[in-house]
Amino acid sequence: MERPTRTGTTGLTDDELLLFDFMFDKSLAFRHMRRDDYAFHMNTPYSHDLDDTQLGDTLRALCQRGLVRSRREPIWPTERRAFEEGDRYTLTEQGGALWQLERLPDWTAYVQTCHRDGENTTTGSIRITCVDESIARLCAGAMFAAGLVTPLTRLKVRTAFGIQLLPWKRFDELVVLHFRTRNSFADATSHVRWNVYEATRRWWEDITQLQSLINQGR
Repeated sequence: MERPTRTGTTGLTDDELLLFDFMFDKSLAFRHMRRDDYAFHMNTPYSHDLDDTQLGDTLRALCQRGLVRSRREPIWPTERRAFEEGDRYTLTEQGGALWQLERLPDWTAYVQTCHRDGENTTTGSIRITCVDESIARLCAGAMFAAGLVTPLTRLKVRTAFGIQLLPWKRFDELVVLHFRTRNSFADATSHVRWNVYEATRRWWEDITQLQSLINQGR
C-alpha cells in the first residue's frame, strides 16, 4: 500500500503529515511515533523517515509552531512495566485544520466505535458515534453480518450536542448508537468475515479506511 494521497495545499512535510495521521484522533507518547514502531501501531506497510533525533526535533518544532501541544503526564512503557513521567503529544485546532486541508476527510462518514466487556466475559456492549444515524446503523449491521458481534439488545439511539469527539474538533450534533452484545470481540471462536464487512463499509475510522473510500469513490 502506498502512502495516502495529499492535496499539497499546506507547508507540512510528508513526515509531519504522517505524524498527524496518527495523532488526528488521539494523544501519543514519543515511543508510539518512533519510525520502527509507527507501522505496527498504525497497521500500515509504511512509516515516516525520521530517526529518533529527527522525530524529537520535529515534535518540538511542531509545538513551537502551535500545531501540536505537549503535556507531561504518567506514561506506561511496556518494556519497563512501571509508570514514568513523559511527554504526550496532541494535535491543536490549527494542526487539525492543516490535516483536514491535506486529507479532505468526509466528517459525515466518520465514526468512532467503542467496545466494552461486561462483567460476564461472554457479553459486552458497543457504542457507535457519528454525524449520520444511517451510517451508524449501517456500521452496526456490517458488524452483525460479518460475525464481529451478535446483538443481545435492540439498538438504542440518542442525540448528543456540542461533543469534543476529537482532541481538536468539536461537533455541534452527533448520533450515539448503543447496544449490548452476546459475545465479546475477544471471543476467539468467532469467525469474522472481513470481506463482508469491507463490502458494506461506507464509513471510516482511520486514515487507511479514509484513503480506501477515496480510492473507491465512495
